[in-house]
Amino acid sequence: MSEDYKAKIDALIAGEIETITINPDEFMAFQLVWQKEKLRKAIVGNAQREGQIIYKYVSLKN
Repeated sequence: MSEDYKAKIDALIAGEIETITINPDEFMAFQLVWQKEKLRKAIVGNAQREGQIIYKYVSLKN
C-alpha cells in the first residue's frame, strides 16, 4: 500500500478534507510523516475500535 500521507496532511491543514482515517497497518508509515510535520501538534488523533485512528486538524489559535 503506497499512500501519500504528506499530501493528505497538507489537504487536512488547508481545509480541503476534514479527517484522515488511518488503519492499524498504516499507522507506522503515517506516524513517520506526521512526526516531520511542523504543525503536528494541531493534528489530533482520536482512537476508534479495531485500532483505527481518525485525525482532525485543530487550530492552535485562541
